[in-house]
Amino acid sequence: MQHRNALTPGYKLHWYEIEKVLGIGGFGITYLARDLNLDRLVAIKEYLPSEFAIREQDTSVQPASEKAKETYQWGMDRFIKEAQTLSKFEHPNIVRVYAVFEENNTGYMVMAYEEGRSLKALLKEQGVFDEETLRGWLMPILDGLALVHQQGFIHRDIKPDNLYIRNDGSPVLLDFGSARQSIGEETKTLTSLVSPGYAPFEQYYAKSDEQGPWTDIYGLGATLYHGITGKKPDDAVTRSKSIIDGSVDQLPSVLGQYQENYSSVFLKAVDHAIQFKPEQRPQSVDAWKQEFLQPEPTLESTVIAGNDAEADEATRVVSPVAIAQRTADKTKPKVGWMAAIVGCVLLLAAGGFYFIGEGAEPDDELVASTEAPAQSSDSLQAKPNLVGNANEGEQAQLEQAGLEQARLEAQQQAREQQRLLEAQQEQKRIAEEKQRQEAARIEQQRIEQQRLEKQRKEQLRKEQERKEQERIAQQKAIEEKIVQSKRDMQTRFAKAPDSFTYSSGTAATLVANGMKSTTVNVPAAANQWQHSGVQIERGKTYRVLASGNWKMGSLCKATDAGGDNMYSMACWDMGGQTVAGFSHGALIGKIGTESLPFYVGKRLKFTADRSGVLYFMGNDTAAFIKDNSGQLSVSVSLVE
Repeated sequence: MQHRNALTPGYKLHWYEIEKVLGIGGFGITYLARDLNLDRLVAIKEYLPSEFAIREQDTSVQPASEKAKETYQWGMDRFIKEAQTLSKFEHPNIVRVYAVFEENNTGYMVMAYEEGRSLKALLKEQGVFDEETLRGWLMPILDGLALVHQQGFIHRDIKPDNLYIRNDGSPVLLDFGSARQSIGEETKTLTSLVSPGYAPFEQYYAKSDEQGPWTDIYGLGATLYHGITGKKPDDAVTRSKSIIDGSVDQLPSVLGQYQENYSSVFLKAVDHAIQFKPEQRPQSVDAWKQEFLQPEPTLESTVIAGNDAEADEATRVVSPVAIAQRTADKTKPKVGWMAAIVGCVLLLAAGGFYFIGEGAEPDDELVASTEAPAQSSDSLQAKPNLVGNANEGEQAQLEQAGLEQARLEAQQQAREQQRLLEAQQEQKRIAEEKQRQEAARIEQQRIEQQRLEKQRKEQLRKEQERKEQERIAQQKAIEEKIVQSKRDMQTRFAKAPDSFTYSSGTAATLVANGMKSTTVNVPAAANQWQHSGVQIERGKTYRVLASGNWKMGSLCKATDAGGDNMYSMACWDMGGQTVAGFSHGALIGKIGTESLPFYVGKRLKFTADRSGVLYFMGNDTAAFIKDNSGQLSVSVSLVE
């Protein structure tokens, strides 16, 4: 059905020819059009804010009132300016803008026509999607949206309707008709149309100075919420009532309900995006994207608390990466410790020499040798040997202590490695369990799909059986009507076939003619069947009504279709009738060229036992009657 404000198919804008309407929104109409220069399909967005603009008969768009003129012009200026800026974006996941121009006192934005299906249609068909699919769509869109935000633009209408999934599975963000520059722009009341459930509360304000990247993040988060839960979130106004009253936000967290099928990192990021207050959401696309890339905390919980009251606060989750790092730190060579050991050995050795060489009382033999330089050198070597023996003992003790410490360190390292191995095994067990649960979920989904498919086939089979039974019943009813009609017309049929010729013509069913009745003129013919132009269908019921008069020969009186009172003194009832037992001047008919003629008269209702052309003729005349004149008006109606 053509919208009253839309351009009609075939209308040309420059070298673009409108084919049909793709969608109608609060600020404009989107058309499918053909680029006649490049022979390709494009989508054209027309600026037509239905709140304060109308289309005139000359196809131009005009403000609805004098008061709305300034607002209309301001909006069109922004529309053109934003289209010019959007045309500079070249990203595979942002709809491409080819051109923008003014015509019909409004603006037009020419965009790439993307073939695929909207996420809204896919959600309606499937209900929910798994995390891998949602991530696969989200990440490319985030990259494209970051590019838009860098130019100071926000989309302001992100929802499943405007996320398109191309036929190759890649996503693309459409419909920037609500986009506006969020920085340094004049604020106007063009923000009153929102998408409930996907628009945050700041979009309901008359002025949009609190809108920014966090506004688009809310829309994407709400879209992910729909993809997880199967339904869109409560609209922001409904949420605001409970928050203003001081009660808890009524929108349930996905983290608390869907951890069985989605990672906690993914669910936390979604919950963060749909926080009610703008400042509580991620403030940029990059910041939000990092939340999705965080590792999943699952494996080990360590409670660090001095008392029971602090236990909950002190609980922390240690990831496998942290465990591996902690173990690696403890198994590194202890350079500082070994240096300290070596330093102590050297210090003790030096101290030993000092203590024995200078701190001890000199014995007599050493003093004597000092006074008698002529003595042999053997006596002088006695004291140094004693010192060396003492140092060797101390060093041996230190080395033994170092070996013991190294043995303890090795034992500690082995224990750490064992703990790491156990942690890795636990992580593997959890991963395998998760895989098992996922496989079980997929299998359950497959079984459910099989059940639904079996149910669908059973319903289809029953429907086919029902239709077949109806067909058989209808056919049976038709056959019964045919038998009853034959019984009613038994006395009207001729006893033998005739040998008359047939006039030519074209025939059609009454329904094919677009009507259920037709009227033909039948001349007073006694020697040739007259073509009625009506194609009779087997099993259908017809009514024939004949009016007027004809004259069966110049010697006979004029009569009606019943043939009554046609005879005179000169017109005798002689010769054979085609249908015996009825007047020569009666109207008779037949279906096709192979059936027996039957008496029609003034009126007849019958159910056809065959299909064929309906013919009419007079019921034969006496051999001497040559001059037939006049005609009847015969109406043929389809009763049922």
